[in-house]
Amino acid sequence: MKRFGKVIDTNSYMPGSFLRLVTLITIIVIIPLQLFCDGFVQSKEQTLIIHMQTGWIPCSDWSTEFCHVAIAIPHWVFRTKFVVFSCFALLLLADSWLAYKTTLVTCMGIVFISFLQMCFKSGRPFWDVQDITSNGHCVFDFGGPSESAFNMTFFWTYVIIMFLFKYYKNPNKIVNWIIIVVLLGFWVANYIFSVYNGMNYLYQLVLGQMIGFCYLIASLVFDNEIHRYSLRTGFSMRSSRARKFYLFFFSLGLFIFFLVIFSSMRSTWTMPQDWIVNANYEDNPCQQEFMTEANNSIGLNQTFEKSSVIFVVIGMIFAWPFAMLHFSALQWINTARWKRVVRMILGLSIAVGAFFFFAWIVSDTNDLATIFFFGHALPNFLISFFIFGLFPIMCKWMHLIQKEDQFVEQFPDLAVPN
Repeated sequence: MKRFGKVIDTNSYMPGSFLRLVTLITIIVIIPLQLFCDGFVQSKEQTLIIHMQTGWIPCSDWSTEFCHVAIAIPHWVFRTKFVVFSCFALLLLADSWLAYKTTLVTCMGIVFISFLQMCFKSGRPFWDVQDITSNGHCVFDFGGPSESAFNMTFFWTYVIIMFLFKYYKNPNKIVNWIIIVVLLGFWVANYIFSVYNGMNYLYQLVLGQMIGFCYLIASLVFDNEIHRYSLRTGFSMRSSRARKFYLFFFSLGLFIFFLVIFSSMRSTWTMPQDWIVNANYEDNPCQQEFMTEANNSIGLNQTFEKSSVIFVVIGMIFAWPFAMLHFSALQWINTARWKRVVRMILGLSIAVGAFFFFAWIVSDTNDLATIFFFGHALPNFLISFFIFGLFPIMCKWMHLIQKEDQFVEQFPDLAVPN
C-alpha cells in the first residue's frame, strides 16, 4: 500500500501470536473476574478507599489547587465526550481517512463498553458507602468496567499508533516515545484520581483496561480490513452510496438492540436502595446534582445515554461523502499547517458551543426521552454532520483548504481525487 508517497507495510504494528493468545485468554476470564471482584474484592477496596480519604492526601506537598487540577485533567481527557471531540479535532487537523476510521472504531467501542456496563451494573464506591465521598465529582453512570480506563487504553494508544507511527511519513520515534511516557503518566494519574475520589474501584479500572486492550488488539489485527472499509464507505464515490446505507442500517439496528435491552432492564432490574440513600446524604456534595439530573435513578439511564455516540457515526457517514464532492481528501490533508490549526480551533469552538446550547435546553427537565433526544442523540448527529460535512465546505469558502491548482503544482503525481 502506498499513501502520500510512503509505502505502508500492511503487516507493521500487527500483534504477534503471543499478544493474540493473551487477548483470547483475557476475553475468557473477564466475565468471571468481574463477578468475583463484585462479590469479594469490592468490600476490601471500600475499606482501602476510606483509609485513603481519611489518612492520605495526594496533594499535601505543593499547591493544592493546582495539584487537584493536574490530577483531574487525565480523568476528563479519558471521558467519552472529550474522546468524541478529539475525533473531531483529528479530522480538522490531520488525515481525514484515519480520522474517519478512528471515529468509527472508537464510537463502536464506546457502545460496546456501555453495553457491558449495563450488563454488569457495577456501582461506584461513593454510591455504595456513605463514608466515601466523591469530593464533588458527580457521575451517575455505572462504574465498571471503567469507561475512562477503556478509553485511555484503546483510544489514545490507537491514535498514537495510527497517526504517529504506522501511517506517518517520517515518524519521530523519540518524540513519539515521549508522548507514550506522558500517556502512561496520565494512566497513573487517572488511577489515583478515580480511586481517591471514590469514583471507581481499582478492579473496575483494571477490567476497563483489559477490555480496552482486547479491543485495541482486535482493531490492529483487522486494521487492513477496517482501513479498506473506511475508504469504500466514506471516500470511494462509486461504492460509498450503498455501503454507507449498509453502515447506517447497521448502526440503527445496533441502537434499536441497545434500546430493547435497556427497556427490558428497566422493567426487571431493581436499583439498590443504598445508592439512593447515599446519593441523598446531607453531607454528600452530589446531593443537589442528583436531585436535578439523576431524577432519583442512577446507573441504568445514564449509561444508556452513552449509546447516543451511534448518532455520531450516522452523522459522519452521510456528511463526509457530501463534503468530498467539493474537494479531495488530498487537498484537505496537504493544507498549510497553520490553516489546519485555525480550522480546528474554529470548528471545535462551534461544536462545543452547540453542545452547551443543547445541554442548556434540557437543563430544566428530568424526562429521560427528552434528555436523551435533545441532550444527546440530536446534538451528536447535528454536530457530527456539521464537523464532517458542512464545516469542511465552509473551510473551502474561507480558503482553509489547499486550492486545487496549488495542490497540482506541489504534488503533480498525487493530484488525483479519491
